[in-house]
Amino acid sequence: MDKIIPNNLIPKSEYWDLIASTLSTYEVKDISNGGKVTRRIVNDDYFSVNNIWNIHELGKIPNFEEQYNKRKGIVNNIYFNCVNANVNMEIKFVYYNQIFSERWGIRTIFKSISGSLRKLAEYLNERHPNLTSLLDLDINKEQKLWTFWLNGKGEKTSYIKKIRGEEIVARTEIDGFLARIYNTLFQLTDIRHEWEKDRWDVRVLNKKYGIDFNESTSGHRIDFSNIENKNFSKTFKEYIKDRLISGKNFTWVQFEVMEHTLFLS
Repeated sequence: MDKIIPNNLIPKSEYWDLIASTLSTYEVKDISNGGKVTRRIVNDDYFSVNNIWNIHELGKIPNFEEQYNKRKGIVNNIYFNCVNANVNMEIKFVYYNQIFSERWGIRTIFKSISGSLRKLAEYLNERHPNLTSLLDLDINKEQKLWTFWLNGKGEKTSYIKKIRGEEIVARTEIDGFLARIYNTLFQLTDIRHEWEKDRWDVRVLNKKYGIDFNESTSGHRIDFSNIENKNFSKTFKEYIKDRLISGKNFTWVQFEVMEHTLFLS
Protein backbone atom coordinates (compact mmCIF):
# COMPACT_ATOMS: atom_id res chain seq x y z
CA MET A 1 0.00 0.00 0.00
CA ASP A 2 1.18 3.53 -0.74
CA LYS A 3 2.66 5.55 2.06
CA ILE A 4 0.08 7.66 3.87
CA ILE A 5 0.65 11.41 3.97
CA PRO A 6 1.56 12.22 7.61
CA ASN A 7 -1.46 13.21 9.74
CA ASN A 8 -3.83 12.47 6.89
CA LEU A 9 -5.76 9.48 5.59
CA ILE A 10 -5.33 9.72 1.82
CA PRO A 11 -2.87 7.40 -0.01
CA LYS A 12 0.10 9.29 -1.41
CA SER A 13 -0.62 8.46 -5.06
CA GLU A 14 -4.25 9.58 -4.71
CA TYR A 15 -3.08 12.73 -2.91
CA TRP A 16 -0.95 13.90 -5.82
CA ASP A 17 -3.55 12.79 -8.37
CA LEU A 18 -6.13 14.93 -6.56
CA ILE A 19 -3.87 17.98 -6.68
CA ALA A 20 -2.90 17.50 -10.33
CA SER A 21 -6.44 16.80 -11.55
CA THR A 22 -7.90 19.71 -9.59
CA LEU A 23 -5.43 22.20 -11.02
CA SER A 24 -6.07 21.02 -14.59
CA THR A 25 -9.78 21.96 -14.65
CA TYR A 26 -12.08 24.57 -13.17
CA GLU A 27 -15.79 25.18 -12.86
CA VAL A 28 -17.29 28.25 -14.51
CA LYS A 29 -20.47 29.86 -13.24
CA ASP A 30 -22.43 31.62 -15.97
CA ILE A 31 -25.26 33.94 -14.90
CA SER A 32 -27.93 34.78 -17.48
CA ASN A 33 -29.71 38.16 -17.69
CA GLY A 34 -32.60 36.52 -15.87
CA GLY A 35 -30.33 35.54 -12.99
CA LYS A 36 -30.20 31.82 -13.79
CA VAL A 37 -26.88 30.21 -12.86
CA THR A 38 -25.43 27.44 -15.02
CA ARG A 39 -22.20 25.58 -14.35
CA ARG A 40 -19.72 24.02 -16.73
CA ILE A 41 -16.31 22.39 -16.42
CA VAL A 42 -13.39 23.81 -18.39
CA ASN A 43 -10.31 21.68 -19.09
CA ASP A 44 -7.37 24.07 -18.78
CA ASP A 45 -3.99 23.40 -17.18
CA TYR A 46 -3.14 27.11 -16.75
CA PHE A 47 -3.08 26.88 -12.94
CA SER A 48 -1.05 23.69 -13.00
CA VAL A 49 1.76 24.53 -15.43
CA ASN A 50 2.25 28.22 -14.64
CA ASN A 51 4.13 29.41 -11.57
CA ILE A 52 3.15 32.98 -12.38
CA TRP A 53 -0.59 33.70 -12.33
CA ASN A 54 -1.68 36.82 -14.19
CA ILE A 55 -4.67 38.85 -13.07
CA HIS A 56 -5.77 39.43 -16.68
CA GLU A 57 -5.97 35.66 -17.24
CA LEU A 58 -8.17 35.26 -14.17
CA GLY A 59 -10.27 38.15 -15.40
CA LYS A 60 -11.21 36.12 -18.47
CA ILE A 61 -13.02 33.61 -16.25
CA PRO A 62 -16.65 34.70 -15.67
CA ASN A 63 -16.42 33.85 -11.95
CA PHE A 64 -13.96 36.72 -11.43
CA GLU A 65 -15.18 39.25 -13.99
CA GLU A 66 -16.80 41.57 -11.45
CA GLN A 67 -13.78 41.50 -9.13
CA TYR A 68 -11.43 42.00 -12.08
CA ASN A 69 -13.25 45.14 -13.14
CA LYS A 70 -12.55 46.62 -9.67
CA ARG A 71 -8.84 45.77 -9.67
CA LYS A 72 -7.50 49.33 -9.22
CA GLY A 73 -4.11 49.40 -7.54
CA ILE A 74 -3.55 45.64 -7.72
CA VAL A 75 -0.36 44.19 -9.23
CA ASN A 76 -0.72 42.02 -12.31
CA ASN A 77 1.09 38.86 -11.19
CA ILE A 78 1.51 36.55 -8.23
CA TYR A 79 4.56 34.29 -8.09
CA PHE A 80 4.88 30.74 -6.79
CA ASN A 81 8.62 30.72 -6.31
CA CYS A 82 9.33 27.57 -4.30
CA VAL A 83 12.24 25.66 -5.85
CA ASN A 84 10.54 22.47 -4.69
CA ALA A 85 7.99 21.49 -7.36
CA ASN A 86 5.87 19.44 -4.93
CA VAL A 87 5.52 22.28 -2.45
CA ASN A 88 4.80 24.74 -5.25
CA MET A 89 1.95 22.51 -6.46
CA GLU A 90 0.53 22.23 -2.94
CA ILE A 91 0.52 25.99 -2.43
CA LYS A 92 -1.08 26.55 -5.84
CA PHE A 93 -3.69 23.92 -4.92
CA VAL A 94 -4.56 25.90 -1.78
CA TYR A 95 -4.79 29.18 -3.71
CA TYR A 96 -6.89 27.59 -6.45
CA ASN A 97 -9.40 26.17 -3.99
CA GLN A 98 -9.64 29.36 -1.98
CA ILE A 99 -10.35 31.59 -4.97
CA PHE A 100 -12.77 29.24 -6.73
CA SER A 101 -14.66 28.65 -3.47
CA GLU A 102 -14.79 32.47 -3.10
CA ARG A 103 -13.11 32.36 0.31
CA TRP A 104 -10.35 34.56 -1.12
CA GLY A 105 -10.91 37.28 -3.66
CA ILE A 106 -8.65 38.70 -6.36
CA ARG A 107 -7.65 41.60 -4.12
CA THR A 108 -6.64 39.16 -1.39
CA ILE A 109 -4.32 37.02 -3.49
CA PHE A 110 -2.85 39.77 -5.67
CA LYS A 111 -2.44 42.38 -2.95
CA SER A 112 -3.24 41.55 0.69
CA ILE A 113 -1.22 38.34 1.01
CA SER A 114 1.21 38.65 -1.90
CA GLY A 115 4.04 39.68 0.43
CA SER A 116 3.35 36.74 2.72
CA LEU A 117 3.55 34.32 -0.21
CA ARG A 118 6.85 35.80 -1.30
CA LYS A 119 8.32 35.46 2.20
CA LEU A 120 7.01 31.92 2.62
CA ALA A 121 8.71 30.83 -0.61
CA GLU A 122 11.97 32.42 0.56
CA TYR A 123 11.71 30.60 3.89
CA LEU A 124 10.90 27.20 2.38
CA ASN A 125 13.66 27.54 -0.23
CA GLU A 126 16.14 28.29 2.53
CA ARG A 127 15.06 25.71 5.09
CA HIS A 128 13.24 22.95 3.18
CA PRO A 129 14.38 22.78 -0.47
CA ASN A 130 13.94 18.98 -0.57
CA LEU A 131 10.68 18.65 1.36
CA THR A 132 8.39 15.91 0.01
CA SER A 133 5.21 17.62 1.16
CA LEU A 134 4.20 20.54 3.36
CA LEU A 135 2.25 18.01 5.43
CA ASP A 136 5.55 16.37 6.41
CA LEU A 137 6.26 19.40 8.60
CA ASP A 138 5.66 19.36 12.34
CA ILE A 139 3.57 22.50 12.07
CA ASN A 140 3.74 23.44 15.77
CA LYS A 141 7.54 23.28 15.74
CA GLU A 142 7.75 24.91 12.33
CA GLN A 143 5.54 27.81 13.40
CA LYS A 144 8.08 28.77 16.07
CA LEU A 145 10.93 28.57 13.56
CA TRP A 146 8.92 30.60 11.03
CA THR A 147 8.23 33.33 13.61
CA PHE A 148 11.92 33.43 14.63
CA TRP A 149 12.96 33.64 10.96
CA LEU A 150 10.49 36.46 10.25
CA ASN A 151 11.74 38.43 13.24
CA GLY A 152 15.27 38.04 11.89
CA LYS A 153 14.06 39.57 8.63
CA GLY A 154 12.60 42.55 10.47
CA GLU A 155 8.98 41.46 10.03
CA LYS A 156 6.41 42.27 12.70
CA THR A 157 4.87 39.03 13.97
CA SER A 158 2.52 40.17 16.73
CA TYR A 159 0.45 43.12 17.90
CA ILE A 160 -1.83 44.08 20.76
CA LYS A 161 -5.51 43.59 20.05
CA LYS A 162 -8.47 44.60 22.19
CA ILE A 163 -11.36 42.16 22.58
CA ARG A 164 -14.23 43.21 24.83
CA GLY A 165 -11.95 45.70 26.54
CA GLU A 166 -9.21 43.15 27.21
CA GLU A 167 -5.80 43.42 25.55
CA ILE A 168 -4.40 40.24 23.99
CA VAL A 169 -1.34 39.45 21.87
CA ALA A 170 -2.40 38.50 18.32
CA ARG A 171 -0.45 37.24 15.32
CA THR A 172 0.08 39.41 12.29
CA GLU A 173 -1.18 38.13 8.95
CA ILE A 174 2.29 37.11 7.79
CA ASP A 175 3.09 35.25 11.01
CA GLY A 176 -0.06 33.15 10.66
CA PHE A 177 0.45 32.54 6.94
CA LEU A 178 2.43 29.29 7.12
CA ALA A 179 -0.12 27.66 9.44
CA ARG A 180 -2.92 29.05 7.29
CA ILE A 181 -1.55 27.36 4.16
CA TYR A 182 -0.72 24.14 6.02
CA ASN A 183 -4.12 23.84 7.72
CA THR A 184 -6.05 24.64 4.54
CA LEU A 185 -4.06 22.04 2.61
CA PHE A 186 -4.74 19.48 5.32
CA GLN A 187 -8.47 20.22 5.30
CA LEU A 188 -8.73 20.08 1.52
CA THR A 189 -7.10 16.65 1.35
CA ASP A 190 -8.68 15.13 4.45
CA ILE A 191 -11.15 12.55 3.10
CA ARG A 192 -12.63 11.54 6.44
CA HIS A 193 -16.27 12.21 7.28
CA GLU A 194 -16.66 15.67 8.78
CA TRP A 195 -17.68 14.22 12.17
CA GLU A 196 -14.34 12.37 12.43
CA LYS A 197 -12.23 15.48 11.96
CA ASP A 198 -10.89 17.78 14.68
CA ARG A 199 -12.26 20.81 12.82
CA TRP A 200 -15.86 20.81 11.61
CA ASP A 201 -17.13 23.02 8.80
CA VAL A 202 -20.83 23.73 9.27
CA ARG A 203 -21.24 24.34 5.52
CA VAL A 204 -20.27 20.72 4.91
CA LEU A 205 -22.56 19.54 7.72
CA ASN A 206 -25.38 21.61 6.25
CA LYS A 207 -25.06 20.00 2.83
CA LYS A 208 -24.76 16.43 4.13
CA TYR A 209 -26.95 16.47 7.25
CA GLY A 210 -29.07 19.60 7.04
CA ILE A 211 -27.48 21.27 10.09
CA ASP A 212 -28.83 24.84 10.16
CA PHE A 213 -26.54 27.85 10.55
CA ASN A 214 -26.53 31.59 9.96
CA GLU A 215 -25.11 32.06 6.46
CA SER A 216 -24.41 35.75 7.08
CA THR A 217 -21.75 35.01 9.71
CA SER A 218 -18.08 34.35 8.94
CA GLY A 219 -17.66 31.72 11.67
CA HIS A 220 -18.10 28.45 9.85
CA ARG A 221 -15.71 26.17 11.73
CA ILE A 222 -15.41 24.66 15.19
CA ASP A 223 -11.98 23.46 16.34
CA PHE A 224 -11.62 20.55 18.78
CA SER A 225 -7.85 20.23 18.36
CA ASN A 226 -7.17 22.31 21.48
CA ILE A 227 -8.58 19.54 23.69
CA GLU A 228 -5.51 17.71 24.93
CA ASN A 229 -7.38 14.71 26.36
CA LYS A 230 -8.21 12.77 23.19
CA ASN A 231 -10.60 10.36 24.93
CA PHE A 232 -12.62 13.30 26.22
CA SER A 233 -12.41 14.96 22.80
CA LYS A 234 -13.90 11.88 21.15
CA THR A 235 -16.71 11.64 23.69
CA PHE A 236 -17.43 15.36 23.52
CA LYS A 237 -17.59 15.33 19.70
CA GLU A 238 -20.02 12.40 19.78
CA TYR A 239 -22.20 14.30 22.26
CA ILE A 240 -22.24 17.45 20.12
CA LYS A 241 -22.89 15.41 16.96
CA ASP A 242 -25.91 13.71 18.55
CA ARG A 243 -27.30 17.03 19.79
CA LEU A 244 -26.88 18.73 16.40
CA ILE A 245 -28.43 15.86 14.45
CA SER A 246 -31.38 15.56 16.82
CA GLY A 247 -31.97 19.32 16.60
CA LYS A 248 -33.68 19.28 19.97
CA ASN A 249 -33.14 22.67 21.58
CA PHE A 250 -29.57 22.79 20.30
CA THR A 251 -28.25 24.70 17.29
CA TRP A 252 -24.89 25.49 15.70
CA VAL A 253 -25.10 29.02 17.10
CA GLN A 254 -25.55 27.64 20.62
CA PHE A 255 -22.58 25.38 20.06
CA GLU A 256 -20.44 28.38 19.01
CA VAL A 257 -21.42 30.15 22.23
CA MET A 258 -20.52 27.03 24.20
CA GLU A 259 -17.16 26.88 22.46
CA HIS A 260 -16.22 30.43 23.40
CA THR A 261 -17.62 30.09 26.92
CA LEU A 262 -15.68 26.94 27.73
CA PHE A 263 -12.23 26.07 26.43
CA LEU A 264 -12.28 25.70 22.65
CA SER A 265 -11.04 29.19 21.80
